[in-house]
Amino acid sequence: MRRLSIGQFSQLTRLSINALRLYADNGVLRPTHVDAETGYRFYDPDQIERAERIKLLRGIGISLNHIQRILDASAPEEQLSLLDEHALHLEEQLKQLKRFSARLRSRTPAPDAVERFMIETVPTQRIAGVRIMTGLARIGDDIRRAFETLHQNLAASPLRTVGTPMVIYHDLIDEVSDGDVEVCVPIHDSVLAHPTLTIHTLEAANVAAIVHRGPYDQITSAYQRILHQITLQGLEPVGPPREIYMNDPTITEPSARMTRIEYPVAKTDATL
Repeated sequence: MRRLSIGQFSQLTRLSINALRLYADNGVLRPTHVDAETGYRFYDPDQIERAERIKLLRGIGISLNHIQRILDASAPEEQLSLLDEHALHLEEQLKQLKRFSARLRSRTPAPDAVERFMIETVPTQRIAGVRIMTGLARIGDDIRRAFETLHQNLAASPLRTVGTPMVIYHDLIDEVSDGDVEVCVPIHDSVLAHPTLTIHTLEAANVAAIVHRGPYDQITSAYQRILHQITLQGLEPVGPPREIYMNDPTITEPSARMTRIEYPVAKTDATL
C-alpha cells in the first residue's frame, strides 16, 4: 500500500499538519510509520475514513478522548451508547449529533445523492469576491455574512456576473487552525478592479469534480468520495478546493440543493 507523507495526508483529509500532530499525540490518529532517522510521519490511505470521522465528531464538539472511545468501540451499539451519553452536553448541535447517530444505527451512508466522479478542464475566469479569515465554530455564519456583503456590493456597482457563486477554501480549517476563505462569483473579464471587492483571475485548471445533492451540512461524505477517487486515480490536489452553488438556497429546499465540489489536480510523481 502506498504511504502518504503527512503533507499529502493533510491535503487529502483537509486537516492541517498541526491538527494531525495533535491527533497523533492524543492517540486518536497515529501515523502508521515514523522514519527513525528523520522523524517524518507517514499515513496509509485507508486512514482517510477515520480522519473524516474525527473531523465530523470534533465539529460537533466531542473531545478527542471521547472520539477515541467511539471509534475504537467494538460494536455499533456501544458507539451509539457513547454518542447518546455525550448528546446531553451538546443541545445546540443536537440535530447534527442525531444525524450521525442515525447513520451508525442504519450503517448506511447519509442520503446525499452524490453524482459520478468527473475529471474536467475548467476555463480561466475573472472573479470578484470577499476574503475572510474564519474558524471551524463560526464558518457557516461568516460565509453567510460574506455572501451578503458580496451581493450588496454587486447590487451597488456596474459589475456584471457571468457565473455561479462559489467559495474557495485557501487554507485548511479545523479545530486548531483558522483559515482564509474567499466568497466569490465569476464576472465579465474586462473588469480590472473594484473599490471594495477583491478581483483577480482564477486560472484554467484540470479539476476533479463531484456534485452533492442535499443540505450543506451533509456535504462531508461528498468530500470523502472525491478525495478517495483522487487517490485511487493516482492524482493529487494542486490547488484549493471550491464549492460551487448550483441553485439558490433562498428558494431551494435543503434536500434539493446542488453543490459542485472541485479540486484542481495533477498526476502524482509515481504515476508520471
